[in-house]
Amino acid sequence: MDNNKSRYLRTHLESFLLYSFLLLMNRGVSSAANSNCEIKSSCGADCQYANRTTVDPGSYITFDCTVSSEAAENITWEQAKKLAGKGDGTSDLALQESSQNISCKCTTIFFTRKLKIDEHTESPYIIQQGERPYLKCIFSGWPLPPVANWFREEKLITNESKAVYQLDRILGKEGNKTLHSSLNFQVAREDQAGFYKCNATNSIPGWSSSKSKMIQTIYQCPHAQDPIVEHLEVLARKSFNTTLICLVYESEEGCPDDLRWYANGRPLRNSGKYEILEKKTQSKCKREFRLTIFNVTKNDEGNYSCHWICEYFEDKIATIKLKVSVESITDPPTVVNVLTGPLYPLSGQRKKWLLPIIILAAVGGVAVFMAAVRFGVKKKWTSSYELEKYGFNDEVLKNQLFVSYSSKDVSWVNEYLISLLEKHSIAYSIHSRDFELGKPIVQNMADNVYGSRQVVIVLSQNYLASNFCREELHMAFQRGMDTGDSSVILVMINNLRKKQLPAALRDKRLLEFEKHNKKQEWEEKILSEILDWKTDNV
Repeated sequence: MDNNKSRYLRTHLESFLLYSFLLLMNRGVSSAANSNCEIKSSCGADCQYANRTTVDPGSYITFDCTVSSEAAENITWEQAKKLAGKGDGTSDLALQESSQNISCKCTTIFFTRKLKIDEHTESPYIIQQGERPYLKCIFSGWPLPPVANWFREEKLITNESKAVYQLDRILGKEGNKTLHSSLNFQVAREDQAGFYKCNATNSIPGWSSSKSKMIQTIYQCPHAQDPIVEHLEVLARKSFNTTLICLVYESEEGCPDDLRWYANGRPLRNSGKYEILEKKTQSKCKREFRLTIFNVTKNDEGNYSCHWICEYFEDKIATIKLKVSVESITDPPTVVNVLTGPLYPLSGQRKKWLLPIIILAAVGGVAVFMAAVRFGVKKKWTSSYELEKYGFNDEVLKNQLFVSYSSKDVSWVNEYLISLLEKHSIAYSIHSRDFELGKPIVQNMADNVYGSRQVVIVLSQNYLASNFCREELHMAFQRGMDTGDSSVILVMINNLRKKQLPAALRDKRLLEFEKHNKKQEWEEKILSEILDWKTDNV
């Protein structure tokens, strides 16, 4: 790529020198005895072709030549071409010079043409596991640049990364060449989803043009896959708690419909003995399915299987074998860990005074734990924007609002929301443009939710089906409770009904897009919500 850029700079310098030569030709032509300079459609066959150069067709000819027996001075190159007539197609014009020493010397002249993109990868572009995706842009114009530039989220991509590389080739015949630029990925990955832009520029002194194209990539979760367990066999300690973890995939078909745990073929449910829960991961396609077994005994040994269930596919199963180790204990400990430690029978006398201590310790421990968790969550979500008492400080709030939406609804968002915000110069942030690469996704969410005065939630079936969107929704309402303001604006689109919403949202103030028959009515309504914002309770 560096060699191509060096070649481009060298070509640019040559064009500059030739252009300077043409500007100075008037002086050379005037000083030569009996010299003759004529602008023609093409040179004669007996002419010696010496140079070639590129000019702006709208610029004026500044030296003493003739075209069709008329003075060419103070007319444009484009006008000169009309006077010269149709040529042989190898160039736009030719400058033919003759003198006592040179019978015929020819300089071919080419006109600049603005760059355009003849072909590009359609957006959005779906990338899938197992593929080797690539993005392409084909440029035409003159002079043709040897390379293009690729950007991701407005940051220049270089070939230093092993995961992606750029390839530029100039193809075609003389006079009809095109630049083929491609961005190639070694293998499809979820973190490659985002917005990419190809850009190229061509120029001569005093003239330039540029063309670019934005292409969105969307990672599509793979089709149904078997659950994954890290350990096929787990050794648990008697009287302690143990947790079994199964990693399950969410497929593009909307699966799974259900997840279940079985012990030796027997279905398990939440109870005092078992706790079953799902935990999100950094991937939109994966989540943890957990089974916690309390106070493990020898009777808990056996095969535990997590079942991935979907009506479109056969059940997918992963199995873990649980073994329980029994340790001989001769002297019970004097201090008992009531949360995770082993349990021992107590004597009648010790029960009288130890039981209240255990209860107080348990209550105190749980209170401290919950306070620590709440403090930790708040600190994690607001680490980049330390709001004064969770209030509003103009120095730390970076945007008027943050727009939370599903990538599948990007067309609606661009047409009915983003265009309106830009029209009225309202600062906003969106995940596809403003999330920082390399920063954890949850931190990006928190920075934008807590770093904006308002949060617009675009509710749809797609939004409610997305783990990431639900996380942003939860953060937005948590922020509202922390700050005591009404900063959340809820918008329903795509004929979403209230009964489809989570129960906690149904009594909130909702803006239903479909109720506004005219676009102007909708724009006035959403603008009034944004611009008339006040800090009331949620």
